[in-house]
Amino acid sequence: RAAFLVPLLKPSGGIRPIAVGEVLTRVAGKIAFEQVRDAALAYFGTVQLGVGAVGGSQVAAFLLQAALHADGRYAGIMLDLTNAYNTISRTRILEALYARRDLAPLWRCAHWLLAEPSALLVRDGGEVVDEVESRTGVRAGCTLGGVLFSVGIQPALEAAIADARDRYPAAADQPNLCAILDNINVWGPPEAAAYLADRVKAHLGTLGDLTFKTSDEKIV
Repeated sequence: RAAFLVPLLKPSGGIRPIAVGEVLTRVAGKIAFEQVRDAALAYFGTVQLGVGAVGGSQVAAFLLQAALHADGRYAGIMLDLTNAYNTISRTRILEALYARRDLAPLWRCAHWLLAEPSALLVRDGGEVVDEVESRTGVRAGCTLGGVLFSVGIQPALEAAIADARDRYPAAADQPNLCAILDNINVWGPPEAAAYLADRVKAHLGTLGDLTFKTSDEKIV
């Protein structure tokens, strides 16, 4: 359960903490995910393209661009979560995961990784010099980090879409979204897209301490 903590500098400044687990942990996670790859792709659909989807980033960009070109009324909103992996509630991730029997091969690994606090070890010259206790979120660097994070936020994204479709029942007026892990693109008629973006923020706000980078929010 313990992992070595590696601080990486972000191009924009600041530090991205990467937790590198033991080889056996990574192998077990990879084997577990391969057992649910098809089920996960079916579950995420076009809502989450950051897990297992070939060329997911390019597909997400294409969906946004195609929607904007197809209808001149449309606007796009690009949302980005702050430190999302480390701040999402582990309890909410496990609740969402245990609700999916098609993802059952992940249950045991996820429980082992998330049910109890884990130690992040800091090394200096090969020697462990500090230990940080991790109680929330998933590890950036964990084989299952992306899929567990995505499972955790999927119900919130689906709920936001349902809210928007209830508010704008006409098909031509309905907004849509797709995510690449913690980056979320929203598009549709301007008022409807803004409403969907607000519902995304509201639903994700119930999953722990998730917040959005307002400075990185873009409207296109």
